[in-house]
Amino acid sequence: MAAGQGTRLGKGIPKAMLERGGKPLFLESLAVLAALPGMAGGAVVVPEGWEEKAAPWLAAYPAFRVVRGGPQRHDSVWAGLQALPEEVSLVLVHDAARPFLPWDVGERCLAEAAVWGGAVAALPPADTVATVGEGGEVVKVPPRRGLRLLQTPQVFRASLLLKAHRWLREEKPDLEVTDDVGLVLAYLREHPQEEGRIVAVEGSHHLRKITYPWDWDWARDRGRSFRAGLGYDIHRLVEGRPLILGGVTIPHDRGLLGHSDADVLCHAVADALLGAAGLGDIGQHFPDSDPRYHGADSRQLLRRAATMVRDAGWEIASVDSVVVAEAPRLQPYKRAMEGELAKAMGISPSQVSVKATTHEGMGPQGRGEAISAQAVVLLVKREEGAMP
Repeated sequence: MAAGQGTRLGKGIPKAMLERGGKPLFLESLAVLAALPGMAGGAVVVPEGWEEKAAPWLAAYPAFRVVRGGPQRHDSVWAGLQALPEEVSLVLVHDAARPFLPWDVGERCLAEAAVWGGAVAALPPADTVATVGEGGEVVKVPPRRGLRLLQTPQVFRASLLLKAHRWLREEKPDLEVTDDVGLVLAYLREHPQEEGRIVAVEGSHHLRKITYPWDWDWARDRGRSFRAGLGYDIHRLVEGRPLILGGVTIPHDRGLLGHSDADVLCHAVADALLGAAGLGDIGQHFPDSDPRYHGADSRQLLRRAATMVRDAGWEIASVDSVVVAEAPRLQPYKRAMEGELAKAMGISPSQVSVKATTHEGMGPQGRGEAISAQAVVLLVKREEGAMP
């Protein structure tokens, strides 16, 4: 069931169509449902007007089809039922707004429904539940031991669920029901000769329903994609060149030799960004054989690398770096370097760290022949957005 409008979520589009990891939310649970034992296929019920947008995502699930939903939940379930083949023995109803469906919960619901006629994933409440009157007065506090919070999947014998929905549409159109368990129970009470009962099986806290903005924050960050990248650069010190590190010109008797301004810190950070996003390296995008980059300001190269990373769907979470130089002393310039790097990448200086150290007299850095820099970046996949 992906037909909810998501009004309370406040994102402006149906919540099942929000993207997480570059895919609409309804695909999260569909991937699990499609792999359950005995699953012959099904219907993905979407809001009117979203059929064409949803259909391409089902190419990997040929046994499932897109169906237009109705104004109320029970209308959408009915539309889905009409799309199922007649030989189906069990029907599983699941809310796409509960995207993180554990495999074992789906299996338990199917197994129990095959025996009893109906099964629902459920959890005992952690809080005390009370009945409250219209004026807010607490009227009754029932014992928690007999209470359950109903989730989905909700699985029923196909004939039973069809009869219940037909009864609702033809005889009880004013009956208020919030889910299929409530509807089937009402139908069974009115038709005691009908065989079937609904049992509660152990649900999961992972089946949290995405209803409010804070629910989406939780879902968006759950299992969020991260990428780390490592960058390194080293340049020789020569006379007659300015020393530029992290976009800051630092007084010194020598500068770094290179095709551009030879800013090893900017180069290391740019290389880390590109590597983390799987976009190659700075030598590939800004080769020293290209005259366009002769004497180039490396902050511009870093800015372009950051733009490429964002265009690939990533955001820069943090940058940590270290400059290895025997001289000059870099401590007084660290804050300025952090600011210039942050400005070039379009992030806050609080997300950037620049450290400095020596090589204890060892190697080309220790002998004062070169300066090197290393950088580690963390990227976070941009999660939120509508389907294209």
